[in-house]
Amino acid sequence: MRQRFLAAAHPQVAATVVHRLGRRSDVYVGACPRTRRRGTRDALAGGWALWADCDGPQAVAALQAFSPAPAIVVH
Repeated sequence: MRQRFLAAAHPQVAATVVHRLGRRSDVYVGACPRTRRRGTRDALAGGWALWADCDGPQAVAALQAFSPAPAIVVH
């Protein structure tokens, strides 16, 4: 698995790269700001959101029952 780091200041470039890569492989996006180009936790500048990967009906039901409700759900 390879990593690419794209500037948040250029969202159209990121969208183009994700679209192109997604045609031939899985693409995972991390949205926390980074202090340097590394995928490790120690490179995170900080975060203010919680991401949950709900892969089955039981996980989806737990998310629906969670409070507060999510601000966004991606299917």
